[in-house]
Amino acid sequence: MDLRQMRYVIAIAEELNFTRAARRCNISQPPLSRAIRELENEIGARLFDRDKHHVALTPAGKVFIADARKALEILDDGSARARRFAEGLSGTLDIGFGGSTVYALVPALVRRFRETTPEVEIVFHAMSVLHQIEALRLGEIDVGTVRLPIFDELIETRFVHSEPLIVALPVGHPLLSDSGAIGIDALRASPFVAYQPTRGFNVHADLQALCRLAGFDPTPHAFQIEFRADRGADDRKGADIGQFLGRRGEEAAMWVGKAMAGLVIHP
Repeated sequence: MDLRQMRYVIAIAEELNFTRAARRCNISQPPLSRAIRELENEIGARLFDRDKHHVALTPAGKVFIADARKALEILDDGSARARRFAEGLSGTLDIGFGGSTVYALVPALVRRFRETTPEVEIVFHAMSVLHQIEALRLGEIDVGTVRLPIFDELIETRFVHSEPLIVALPVGHPLLSDSGAIGIDALRASPFVAYQPTRGFNVHADLQALCRLAGFDPTPHAFQIEFRADRGADDRKGADIGQFLGRRGEEAAMWVGKAMAGLVIHP
């Protein structure tokens, strides 16, 4: 028994005419009749009462047709689900994220993705850029949110977002008296709070390059932020992303602002 025979039986049951059923199945009538006889012999029961003018389902045929329709429906649904999975429209998507992407970029991208592919379950993984690159190479995550450039032949990159360079200054800082953008050279005498090189990745390297172009080295005056591995914190940060997805942009900004109390963001 095969799917072809099951479809033939259903066509005959619905048309109650071998000629029309053969036309519907895009075959000639003799192969159709032969396929039905072979199926009846395999089952050990006659499925149709037929003569030159009439075709009718037998009681055994009615039972078989009901189950054949269910079987084909299950197989068709399975095929559709498999196609959707292969096309990336269902299944699980593992996303790596870190740094400032948690505040706006990742929530916005995920929100748009969920609007078009609601059947995909998204799993968040909080990790540094270097860890994301390694996880991408190992297949532990499907997508990472990293700062370009990334030079790795195994990883495909796509530019999706740009951010302006800003400075966070304490309230009352002398440089805040100027409403214009603050030049990097104006910060030469100021201590820096920066990521560790292994955590900040391109941000750290870009900051170093900008300062040196302005004629000074920020390293002697830098306080580095230390990160400690905390799986629980990673899980909580993933939960925070979910909270962002349910908030309006201004509410999310207020939520972030509480953590920045006493600081002024300036271009």
